[in-house]
Amino acid sequence: MSVTMATVEEQPEKYSSAEEIADEANSIFRRIKSELAQLFETFNKPDITITTKERENILEKAVEDLLGRVIEDHRNFANHFPVVLRMMTHKQFYNRKLFIDYLKWYATDRNNHGCNGDAFLRWQAEYMTRVNMHTLRKNGNHPTQADHRKMFDEIMISLREDEEAHKKMQRDAAERARKWDQNQEEGARERLKIIAAEIANR
Repeated sequence: MSVTMATVEEQPEKYSSAEEIADEANSIFRRIKSELAQLFETFNKPDITITTKERENILEKAVEDLLGRVIEDHRNFANHFPVVLRMMTHKQFYNRKLFIDYLKWYATDRNNHGCNGDAFLRWQAEYMTRVNMHTLRKNGNHPTQADHRKMFDEIMISLREDEEAHKKMQRDAAERARKWDQNQEEGARERLKIIAAEIANR
């Protein structure tokens, strides 16, 4: 079934068609391009006395801040297509036809495989692969389906590694918090013992 003909239940929440999703994406990208143009104009002025590295760091932080604001303003879109927003802000890339073609694949994949397991990573990897294939063709290359599969697999490996690293950071942070709470509790018990002993010796 074409994604443009899918029912509301087969679409991400609140959307009724791929065209509607793409319309929101168009609007978001126009905003991002406008705000990025202002950023680049501000920080690329020759009279700004900062080093190239400082300028890059400032721009990187500004782009992340922009991404955060876009996510906040388009929460539903961001929940389903975070990689699209990241490509828009960090790569200044968006192509409506490519996105709609991706949405057709996305709807079929959701319908056939559901949202379990690696689904979220798979959806991100597929979009990133399609963007890279588009760029290769635009540069005069002729990637095959085998190239597509190879790149998809490589991106999936990278995303899984990133996810595992993120989970490890979360586990480490939780363990540090647990130990801190334990130390605080043990310290409180020791202080209570000292107070009780002082009271008993009065």
